[in-house]
Amino acid sequence: LSPDSIVSKYCQQELEYALSLKKRVIPILVRPTPLNQQPQRLKELQYIDLTDNEREEDYLLDESQLLRILRTNEQYFNTHKVFLAKALKWTRQHRNPSLLLRGYNLKQAETWLKTASKRSTYLPTKIQSEFITESLRQPPAESLDVFISYSRSDSEFARELNENLQVYGKLTWFDQESIAMASADFQQEINRGIEASDNFVFILSPQSVNSPYCKDEVEYAANLNKRIITVLHQPVEVSDLHPELAKVQWLDFTDPDREFSDHFNQIVRVLETDRDHVHSHTKWSQRAIEWEHKDRSEDLLLRGKEYALAADWLNVALEEEKQPKPTDLQTAFIHASGQDIKARTEKENAQKWRSRSLVAVLSIAVATGFWINANARKAVEKNIRTEIAAANSSFAHGNYRAALLNGLRAARTFRNNDWLDKDEKIQPWLVNAIQQPLYRIHSQNRLVGH
Repeated sequence: LSPDSIVSKYCQQELEYALSLKKRVIPILVRPTPLNQQPQRLKELQYIDLTDNEREEDYLLDESQLLRILRTNEQYFNTHKVFLAKALKWTRQHRNPSLLLRGYNLKQAETWLKTASKRSTYLPTKIQSEFITESLRQPPAESLDVFISYSRSDSEFARELNENLQVYGKLTWFDQESIAMASADFQQEINRGIEASDNFVFILSPQSVNSPYCKDEVEYAANLNKRIITVLHQPVEVSDLHPELAKVQWLDFTDPDREFSDHFNQIVRVLETDRDHVHSHTKWSQRAIEWEHKDRSEDLLLRGKEYALAADWLNVALEEEKQPKPTDLQTAFIHASGQDIKARTEKENAQKWRSRSLVAVLSIAVATGFWINANARKAVEKNIRTEIAAANSSFAHGNYRAALLNGLRAARTFRNNDWLDKDEKIQPWLVNAIQQPLYRIHSQNRLVGH
């Protein structure tokens, strides 16, 4: 803060840009400056005054004050800077989804945003909030493009490679972004990262080829038949290479006459080679690993269209000897799915056959029942008609008592079969067969034995 800085066009631009990014601004007064000439935003801030210093001790006190301010909430402002840089890169790359946060970084950002939003000063910027919110909104990736394995001594190069891959649109697993270093299940997180990645990129250097941690990562990737891509960052002894790394021709990034972008294009070409096969390799590998971890549960086997896709992928991979080749676990998983589908189909067909047989039997039984009922009905009707005919015959011959008895027998049969109630032909004949003799019979009662 000085008379010159407050009138400097460039200084004012820097100040406004810093304030727009919610940066912590610390004014240091180096020459007397009238208060009414100072920018309004600076008037609100307490400044460190160097103009009243007369002794060395005075400067040391001001220096201590500045250091004390810088150390206050140092972690918060550092995190603010990190997420701001990522958010700005995201916007400048037209909101490239591959630059969004995932894993440990996303969890850290979510916690930071909740805490930072409650502050009264130096709040998150709008672009930070949008960046973190969009990261939380993205669906979890089923698989990643690249897992980066490296030694801590090569962190700077690994970070540059990771950033370029993300800018290119590749989803990466990079431990500095994907996992907390103090995580209790650090090794498990690394293994899950390798499982989910289509490609395993190993940065070659004397430190990495002799690192036991890097060796474990290489062996786990090799067990999963991952496509291994080696990047030479520093010269190494071929004899020091892990056998799995020695099989692969490395991409040389040490040539000083070539730009990083030229070297990077080599990686891109390899990553794009047979991309669909490699992606499917990861997909079926993850499903097979889950099946294995759950004691090969039938519920996790493939069905329908998924099985058809997996079986087709396996057949093509074996016939054309594609690399990376299918693992034994993948093969067992897909074959088990096919066998399960076959067994289920046979069982369903057997059930359908039994059901159809049962339906046929029931149909026959019902038809037979109808036939029996129909015949029984005809027999009852015939019996009634016979009784009525006998009643009419007895009546015609003057035997009225016999005619009445025949009519009553027909009436009893008629009454005991409710389904005859609506027979409009039988009922009138029956009534007539009873009424005719009834009116002609003369009953005589006699007393005997008195």
